[in-house]
Amino acid sequence: MAFPTPEEIAADPRPRVRASFSLVGDELNLGRCNAEIGVPPTDWGRKGEIRANRRCPIPETFWKIMLDRCTWELEEVVAELLDIVTPHQQAIQRIRREGVISAEINCVVELYRDSVVLALSEESIKRMAALGLAFGLELYDYREDEDPPGW
Repeated sequence: MAFPTPEEIAADPRPRVRASFSLVGDELNLGRCNAEIGVPPTDWGRKGEIRANRRCPIPETFWKIMLDRCTWELEEVVAELLDIVTPHQQAIQRIRREGVISAEINCVVELYRDSVVLALSEESIKRMAALGLAFGLELYDYREDEDPPGW
């Protein structure tokens, strides 16, 4: 993904947050995910496939829904993602019972000018727990280095 230009950052200084819900596992049946969950994935792949412009094969079969937003609150994007997947909780649990399949929410936060609130609500945590989701967060700070006052 491309870095925003200085003009884009000036126009919208909010951090970029990408949050994804993924089902991952060698036994994952992609057709069943599409049929039972009923929400089209934003990305998917089969173990061993080599995509165009890539050298390495895909390490694991996966099915993913990703949101890409500019916001000051991580919770906003995670809650939106949970609103998409929570209605399909029973289908997700059925799919996971068919093999060693992990379910996770991963967030990537990129800071270019402003900061972000890295907090989740109790409700979102409970919703992730009900789905048995793992949670991961990566934070990339691309802001200009400036010493705090007095340094």
